[in-house]
Amino acid sequence: MTTSDDFRLGDWLVQPSLNRVTRGGETRALQPRFMDLLVCLSEHAGKVASKEEILDAVWAKEFVSEGTLTHAVAVIRQTLGDDVRSPRYIETIPTRGYRVIAPVAPAGEAEPAAAAPLIAPEPTPATKGRRALTVGLVSVAVVVAAAAGWGLFRWIAASRAGLSSGVAGRIVVLPFRNLGPAALDYLALGITDDITTRLAAAHAVGVISRASAAYAARSPKSARQIADELGVSYILEGTVRWESEGPDGARLRVNTQLIRATDDTLLWGESYLARVANVVEVGATVASRVVHELGVSVRGPEQRRLAARPTSDPDAYQAYLCGIRYRDLESREQLGLAVAMFERAVTLDPGFALAYAELSVAHSRIYHFGFNPTSDRLTSAEEAAGRALSLQPNLPEAHLALGFLHHLGRRDYRRALVEYSIAARDLPNDSGLFTLIADVHRRQGKWEEARAEMERVVDLDPSNYAALLSLGDTLSRLRSYGEADRAFQRAINLSPDRIDGYLQRFWNYLRWDGKTDRAERVILEAPLPDHPGIVFGRSYVKYLNRDFRGARETLSRIASNVPLGSFRFAAKELFECVYLDAAGDREGVARSCGAALSALEREASRNTAEAWLELGYANALLDHHAEAIRAVDQTVELCQLSADAYDGADCLLGQAQILARAGAADRAIVTVEHLLSIPSPVSVAWLRLDPKWDRLRGDPAFRAVLERALTRGPH
Repeated sequence: MTTSDDFRLGDWLVQPSLNRVTRGGETRALQPRFMDLLVCLSEHAGKVASKEEILDAVWAKEFVSEGTLTHAVAVIRQTLGDDVRSPRYIETIPTRGYRVIAPVAPAGEAEPAAAAPLIAPEPTPATKGRRALTVGLVSVAVVVAAAAGWGLFRWIAASRAGLSSGVAGRIVVLPFRNLGPAALDYLALGITDDITTRLAAAHAVGVISRASAAYAARSPKSARQIADELGVSYILEGTVRWESEGPDGARLRVNTQLIRATDDTLLWGESYLARVANVVEVGATVASRVVHELGVSVRGPEQRRLAARPTSDPDAYQAYLCGIRYRDLESREQLGLAVAMFERAVTLDPGFALAYAELSVAHSRIYHFGFNPTSDRLTSAEEAAGRALSLQPNLPEAHLALGFLHHLGRRDYRRALVEYSIAARDLPNDSGLFTLIADVHRRQGKWEEARAEMERVVDLDPSNYAALLSLGDTLSRLRSYGEADRAFQRAINLSPDRIDGYLQRFWNYLRWDGKTDRAERVILEAPLPDHPGIVFGRSYVKYLNRDFRGARETLSRIASNVPLGSFRFAAKELFECVYLDAAGDREGVARSCGAALSALEREASRNTAEAWLELGYANALLDHHAEAIRAVDQTVELCQLSADAYDGADCLLGQAQILARAGAADRAIVTVEHLLSIPSPVSVAWLRLDPKWDRLRGDPAFRAVLERALTRGPH
């Protein structure tokens, strides 16, 4: 049995190529990764597959915990109708692994739906046939799925009109599948990215984002079903295979096909055999042919971007493609690799402007995620963007990089919008600009504009995970909790193995009704049960339910130096202090907060609002009231709502919590009332629930503030 062969597992027919299992008239879908796991276990039927063997086979190069495997097995059991206590299909072998105990056999007489070959021998526009979209290799799909995070950081588009009008057709470019060694995944991903970017330069072509394309590639649905969900008329897909060495060097075979999704017509298909040295030519050739097949006329800047060759050095281009693979990920190591690859690209070709632009973005992301939040890092980002612009003054990616630097690095939102608008002229269909602009609008306090932008992104790009999270966050701060919940649920449905949607839905529930039952269910349903964010959610629910000992016991499972909630520098120690304080354990507070105090004082010397707020809260919990209020005063200039309405609201909340605990009730109540009058993460329901506010509950002024807020509408 190979990984694509249909087989029977007990009374189920398993169809790996379609990511589904069927029994009688019942059909159930499995995510590609979970199907890979089911195939892996079935290949070892009757034998124990150790957890290490499974993780190595299914999650080869990813760092995941056993909790991920446990969750995946639980999903498979639920899909098959299995019972962990009386298993019929998969048996857990304690401390060792899992064993398939149901009979496994080839499909035999079964006739599963067959997929059409990727490239027809002589494709013509008349070629038709029912087909199912094949799912890409997991390694490619996972890398591209991770690029959903790029939805918040790299999207750029031309105008508010964007994709909704004036286009000849909307297209999704599915991640090209790598049919060669896993080490070459970056080539397949890079070619996909290159084609997508080139097509997005044509105003008359609406291009679905990479994030939605990755989701579509993982779906077991038919081409027509996917097209209906994404609102596209055309689908481009392909494969990349490493051919043997020829007399002129290593070669790649790139197969492509363009499908009209409305009637499954193969409009065009072609196979390219290119030397690796000429791989830069492939994207330009394919994109130009697609535009031609769509009947779109391009001229001037659009034509130049469609046919552009960003470098003539093949080694520099391969380094660039490798950097693209890591550019969108969110770990220190992966972003460090992106920087290293882009630096190699510009070393090999000092005139490679596009690589300089991507290098700038990688530096800015390292700064933004807090891996190296130094002025030197921002200087590196600025220098790389400047070099790109000096080489190509009109390069939109360079203006994008400069806008990103101002937006999430220097927080100069006016200049960020200027750069984004310049980039937009030549990137009319890269829907990310809506998300970037929406975030800038939020920070400028233009919340309704931000909401309109994000709703439009989701309408145009309905399978974009990051866009749904951003929309949900915006709606939650606007206190449209029901709408926010629907956005988070849609995100979870798209990517049930990612925790961000669960965590944001968790916090939204607590603000919404001030009860813990629904929030707790969300945390219990989340994957990765050992993830610090999930463990913290469980501990916080116990704290809200005033089980302070249980809250501390759960919190103890989290390592130190992990950001939790609004705390970054001494999060575990501070939350332990909060729990001990609520329980009235003054000795415990002195021990836990005292241990964190010196480290927080060092952080506060850098004069950041986050560090001052943590230092102030620690002092408040230690009953050092004067020092706590002094720390609040230090943040007043750092937390101006006029400078950043989004982070500013978070900062005001931190101030209010310190003031309430430090005995400055009047100032705390005034701050709370202000937070309830603006978009913020504060609600009346949450204020009534969290024990942090117990000291204000008996104050008539505090009760009056809550009542006034309720009279103004949902709070």
